[in-house]
Amino acid sequence: MKSSVILDAIILMGIYGVLSLLDLNSDYVVERKLWHINRKFLDVAKDPKAVPPQTFEALANEYKRIIRQHSKSRAIAGVYVVLGRIYIMKGDLSQARDVLGEITKLYPDYRELSAEAISLIAKTYELENNWAKARELYQKIIQEYPRTETGLSTPLYMANYYQTQNDFRSTMKAYAQAIDFYQKLITEQEHSTVEFNSLRYLANCYVAQNRWMEAIETLKQILIDYPEPQYLTVQRAELIIKTINAIVVNQLKNSDIAADIYKEFMVKYPQHPLNKTLKVVLDRLKENKNPDSQEVSVQ
Repeated sequence: MKSSVILDAIILMGIYGVLSLLDLNSDYVVERKLWHINRKFLDVAKDPKAVPPQTFEALANEYKRIIRQHSKSRAIAGVYVVLGRIYIMKGDLSQARDVLGEITKLYPDYRELSAEAISLIAKTYELENNWAKARELYQKIIQEYPRTETGLSTPLYMANYYQTQNDFRSTMKAYAQAIDFYQKLITEQEHSTVEFNSLRYLANCYVAQNRWMEAIETLKQILIDYPEPQYLTVQRAELIIKTINAIVVNQLKNSDIAADIYKEFMVKYPQHPLNKTLKVVLDRLKENKNPDSQEVSVQ
């Protein structure tokens, strides 16, 4: 069952991540060729368990042909990632590791893709129930690629893994290490994408440990320090507001905490488009209603 869940997660990441990976500094000719192959990949990824081995191999051969024909294109690094995913879906984990291992050798400067490749290799070991090897690779990502998207998510991923295994001691240790990791980056990377994402993951850690006030303070910092639309998207703002509401209403039993945060935001950013939503939320809090507070979740 656990292996099936891991595989489903890998497939899901492939569906939503493949196009962005293949877009990296690619040229027009390669993009056109990949567009047709990518459609086949997405079809296969919808239900890989129903796909015969020869279909996987045929698709893999098409990507290999692109690699041979356009080896100098900067888009090819992303092709290796997709090829590795194909072999994972096929169940050929050794071949997946061989393909993904080429990325760090051939494209050492592509740190995001290198971290992603190592993470996928780690997941192949998880599929083989070899957590010791997977953990070794996850630690490598944390140490060598801490500011990449994959590097930022890995400490929390490891803590969540131990939690699913009902390993209380390892879970607590992993969360403590994750919190230290994120707090260090927050100190070092003031007002940056790295700090913003570190704050998001830190809030997740606090929520997972029922450290409600620390979670609230972290979510408040995200709102107050990152009002720009490239950070505070509509979806993220809605989720943060719902999470704050859930904590103050269901856990802290004090909606004034949320109201004070929203009022501070509105005073500091009087022209912000989020204020219209915040006014509605404040009105509902005044009426002692429970505005979308059923679930505590930070992404």
